[in-house]
Amino acid sequence: SSTTTRAPSATPAEILMLREDGLGGVSFGDSFEEASSMLIDVLGQPDDDTGWIDPFPEPFGICPGERVRGLSWTGLTVLFSDGQTSWGSAGRDHFFHYIYNNLRYRDTLGLETAQGVGLGDTRENLKTAYGDRVQFFEDGPYGLSGFQIEVPPPGALGGYFDQEQPVI
Repeated sequence: SSTTTRAPSATPAEILMLREDGLGGVSFGDSFEEASSMLIDVLGQPDDDTGWIDPFPEPFGICPGERVRGLSWTGLTVLFSDGQTSWGSAGRDHFFHYIYNNLRYRDTLGLETAQGVGLGDTRENLKTAYGDRVQFFEDGPYGLSGFQIEVPPPGALGGYFDQEQPVI
C-alpha cells in the first residue's frame, strides 16, 4: 500500500500579495467574474457585498462609471466599476482598486507587498523596504498622513497612517 501526503494549503497571505497592479494572481482590469471567482476561491464568501450601487458618494468616495461594487473580507475590500479606468474601458465591469486596512477589523489577512510591508509597519519599515521610492505626506484626505510608493504607471501603491500604522 502507499500513502500520499498533501502539502498544507497556502494561506491567503501567500497567494494574495499586495501589488501595484492587483492582488496576487488577480490583476486590475480582470472582469468581475474572473476576479471575484478567484478571490472567493482563496478567501471564501465575502463578509460584505454591496451589490452594484451608485458610485457617488458613499461608501467608497467618488468612483468612475455608472456603478461600483465592493466585496470585503476581514480588512480587504476590492472595488469593481463599469467606468473608464487605467485598467479597463467604460461599459465593462472590471477590478480597479483595493483597500487593505485594520480600521474596521482587529484581525487581518496578513497580506504584504513583495518587499514584506503590511499593516502595522512603520515609516521606518517603509523607508527600509522602498528607499527613495517612498514619499511621505502629512496633509492627505481627512487630515491623514500617508505615503506613496513610486511604481511603473499606471500602477499605484500607497496608503495612510493610523497612529503610525500604514493602511495600504
